[in-house]
Amino acid sequence: MLTLEEMPRLDIPAAYWRGNWVWNQNGFGPLNTNVWFHREIELDQTPEEAALVATGDDILEVFINGKSIGQNDNWAEARRFALDGHLKPGKNSLVLRGHKAYLPRPAHCAH
Repeated sequence: MLTLEEMPRLDIPAAYWRGNWVWNQNGFGPLNTNVWFHREIELDQTPEEAALVATGDDILEVFINGKSIGQNDNWAEARRFALDGHLKPGKNSLVLRGHKAYLPRPAHCAH
């Protein structure tokens, strides 16, 4: 589990931080593939402020209501995605695309 102390640059109160590393049901899976996560969020009104803090191995892209709002290509550092301005009253779709890239190691880095 990730803790706020491990990521001090996130500017989020510790009381609000919850996180788990998740992946597909088959473990790490093949390289050069996407894994998609989807969640419907029902809102009574548009929030004044909303954010998602996430990372993915190797690339994470975040979609709100079908629109890409950004990506993170550094799996070792979580990024804060501002969701305000993208959410609306009623049903909202949050989709995350994790892309496991093939990143070959140079010969001089092999163990």
